[in-house]
Amino acid sequence: MPWQCSPLRAYSLVIGWQFGPLVMVRAHRYHLLTQQVDARIVDSWIALELDPSDVRYPEHWRVSAREQRCVVAEFDGEWSGPLRRAYCGTRLPFDRTRTLAERRDLSPGVAFAWPRDDRGFVVPEICTARATTAWLKAHVPNRFMNPKWPADSSLDWMRVEFDRPLEQAVEGWTAPPPVLRLAYDPGHPDGALPASVVERRSAQMPNPAALAALSASIGEQVRAFDDDQRLALLTALDRDKRVGLDGAGAAFVPVAKLLAEDAGAGGPVRRAAAKFLQ
Repeated sequence: MPWQCSPLRAYSLVIGWQFGPLVMVRAHRYHLLTQQVDARIVDSWIALELDPSDVRYPEHWRVSAREQRCVVAEFDGEWSGPLRRAYCGTRLPFDRTRTLAERRDLSPGVAFAWPRDDRGFVVPEICTARATTAWLKAHVPNRFMNPKWPADSSLDWMRVEFDRPLEQAVEGWTAPPPVLRLAYDPGHPDGALPASVVERRSAQMPNPAALAALSASIGEQVRAFDDDQRLALLTALDRDKRVGLDGAGAAFVPVAKLLAEDAGAGGPVRRAAAKFLQ
């Protein structure tokens, strides 16, 4: 029998998870990231996202577009050779107020920088899906502000608008390449994360109201399960106690107590609930 959940309960589960157990799971993971290193940004780009079905007025397509800045960072340590990891920041509305050269952060506290060519100019790059590129080529731009620009499509218009060699030269010559500070587990350096993100999220505390709401939503959902589904859930929880009952499992403690005391539940379910609570 598939699990069925009302939209309101699904919303409660998502919010409860994000502000409750997920905070604990992250804290458990992040306390292993005990070492830090300065990484070099060796590649970067902006991913431009646009769903044509969301565009009401083609000449104003930017209102529906979003951007996500991404980098590839390289760092050295006590291993055979340099490691590389890619990171992408927060999805944001597509920014027209700043030039590409002026985009300097991946997310709050995390550095972003463009590669530099042999002359020292920064070299911005915008990546789009094929469907987005085709749509931009097929639609004319809004010429109100710059009617004489040599652009016959929205794609050409964007190229003209963001082709700013002077700003790119100034940025490349005056601003030193930033370093991206990473935190990593000495046993698994390939899982390094931006240190500022680790510090910010490690300081978060789970929201008691979110935990209570999550437990209540899970409890209501589990009440609708048959014994086979309840047993499968409890068996999986008992098998995966790596985060401990102070982690994600904490939200299931009230549910396990409910099942352990539920006279209507089968004997195997009650025993599995009691085992989980040990």
